[in-house]
Amino acid sequence: RFESCHPDKSLTDKVRLFLFLYHFEIYFMFFVYILYSDSKDKYYVGQTNNIEDRFFRHNSGFVKSTKSGLPWNLVKFFEVPARSDAMLLEKKIKGRGAKRYLADLSK
Repeated sequence: RFESCHPDKSLTDKVRLFLFLYHFEIYFMFFVYILYSDSKDKYYVGQTNNIEDRFFRHNSGFVKSTKSGLPWNLVKFFEVPARSDAMLLEKKIKGRGAKRYLADLSK
């Protein structure tokens, strides 16, 4: 076993944590989603690893930034393998603008 041949226990704990987090990202998909509010005529872009719970939280008024636009409609979502990918895609969509990004997809 790895821990019996390595004298630095703290390094072993760090390796275990890294492997756990790496394993976690491999087996849990992440989502980037686009919401639309008819009442505000605005889009909202976010990312999560639990899209059902996050959508519920947006429409229940638990999220400060979306509380005023109730109700929100889920327009589009993308499934990605890691949180880092989700963060990059979220940034890309926000940079382009959700409305334009969606228009680009339909071309």
